Amino acid sequence: MVNADVHEKVAAEITAEMDRLHRAFLTVTKLEITTALRRLGGQPRTRVGRSSADNVEAALERRGYKVFPALADVRTDEAVRIYRRGRASCIRARRRTRSWRTSSVRPRPPISY
Repeated sequence: MVNADVHEKVAAEITAEMDRLHRAFLTVTKLEITTALRRLGGQPRTRVGRSSADNVEAALERRGYKVFPALADVRTDEAVRIYRRGRASCIRARRRTRSWRTSSVRPRPPISY
C-alpha cells in the first residue's frame, strides 16, 4: 500500500517536468507512472490499480492538470496524455509572446490630396 503523499510526489514530478520542458501536454505510459510510484514510495512491487490511478489523477487535478484517457482504463504498455486544464494557463502562455495581439503594425497616416 502506497502512502497518500507519494501520489502527490508523483504529480509534482510530472508537473515539474512539464514546466521544465514548457509543454502544454505530456504523453507518458502507465509503466512510467508505475516506476515513479515505486521509486518515490520505496516499494518495488507497487502496481497502479484502480485506487492508485484515481489517487494520482486526483493529485494532478488539484494541481490543475487533466489525464486522458483515465489512467485506470489503460494497460501497462499504453500511454496517457496529461495536459493543463483551464483557461488561465492559456492566457498566461499567450501573455509571454507577442503573437496574440491583433496587429503590431502601426496605422498609416491618412493620404492628403
